[in-house]
Amino acid sequence: MKKIKLSILLSALCSMLMFNAFSQPKTFDDAIEYNDYIIELQTGISNAFQAFINSVTNDESVAAMASLAALISVIEEKIDAIQNLGPFEENTAFRDAGIELFKFYKTIAENEYQQILDIKFKPDATEDDYAKLEELVLKIQEKEKVYDEKFLSSQQDFADTYHFTLTAPDLTDIPEPEPKPEYIEQYTQPDIQPNMPEELVKIVNDFLNYMIDGNQEEMKKMISPYYKKINSLKQDKYTVNNYGLTGFVIFSYDPSSNLITTHIWGNNQSWVHELTFTLIKEKGKWYIKPSLYDGEWLDPWTNVTPSIHENYETWNDVESNEYETNELETEKSPIIEPEVQEGMPEDRLIVLSDFLNYMKNTNQDGMKGLISPAFKAQNINVTEYRVNYYGLVDFLIYKFDKNTNVFTAHIWGNDKAWEHEVTFTMTNENGKWYILPSSFDGEWIHPWTNVTAYISE
Repeated sequence: MKKIKLSILLSALCSMLMFNAFSQPKTFDDAIEYNDYIIELQTGISNAFQAFINSVTNDESVAAMASLAALISVIEEKIDAIQNLGPFEENTAFRDAGIELFKFYKTIAENEYQQILDIKFKPDATEDDYAKLEELVLKIQEKEKVYDEKFLSSQQDFADTYHFTLTAPDLTDIPEPEPKPEYIEQYTQPDIQPNMPEELVKIVNDFLNYMIDGNQEEMKKMISPYYKKINSLKQDKYTVNNYGLTGFVIFSYDPSSNLITTHIWGNNQSWVHELTFTLIKEKGKWYIKPSLYDGEWLDPWTNVTPSIHENYETWNDVESNEYETNELETEKSPIIEPEVQEGMPEDRLIVLSDFLNYMKNTNQDGMKGLISPAFKAQNINVTEYRVNYYGLVDFLIYKFDKNTNVFTAHIWGNDKAWEHEVTFTMTNENGKWYILPSSFDGEWIHPWTNVTAYISE
């Protein structure tokens, strides 16, 4: 991919004289505070712009999209703030020039910057595309110059009117790009036991593939008819519990109990669990014998040993972890659910609630419909793909960051045997809110921004 330096996009913004006020006479304090408030708003936008540029410079398309969404959210917040600012005495020129400048920032973020991302991360970008990219850069600089000059002129007039001096800001605190994480030791698959019965292995193999697909109907067909009968299970009244696995290996068979042992894992084998399945023969056909039905969810496995290997402490923050033992602790501290933040935006909250309910029901079509159309257009060039998910039984959305449009939620499994903290970034496209995923690996969309696994186990 051709590398284009985008730092020049903010050359005017970062080098323009965004002056802070300095004055000896105390009588001018109110005017100085007024000036500094407007500049603080602009500096907030500048920092968000710089974070966006850093993500683009690192060639991280998903991070760049998330940064752009966060940038637009910051700009909108600052526009609201400056529009709510009254005139200083009868002077409105400086404030109004700020409003025009901030609205210009929003326009280029929603239009030219989106076009830049489309070209920058286009897999088959041509020389014509890169020429267009350069044209966009120049176009932004030419437009920005007009607004910058008006803003600076208005600020200087304001300072002259109220008799204080402008000083250049300290630009040493501009954030640097974060280093990319390094991967730690990879999971090693166990040796596969020879001469396992092919018929039974095929049953578990097919069942796990249906689990990967989130295919409830086919999983239910493979559950013991006798078990379903004695538990009065009706096809549409229960859900087979599952994991959002991306792969598995079947490696052991115990003939004394018809028990098959497998390892399943998530994306990049960032987590690996050991699952055992009991097979039972009924009227000449083999089925999966579940271990539990709680009135809603059916656990198809006999036993789960979670976290036999983890590459990450979280999905985004890579740290070295030791292999964990296969034994679960006999006691655990109960998780205390967090307090729910008040005033979370209802329009976005409804979208995420619907998405997690679709995940709960393994409804792939429902989840796909709430994924950012721009993300799908830019990243997905295959006809068949799936949204990654957890086999949760419930969730709690409890926190929202208005600066980044990020929600934080807890999700958990049956009896809260596991509980994860998951964050989701929301993005507004054509007036409608969507989930902005963190990545697409060629087969699976990973809808969350970050996952902190096993906050309760």
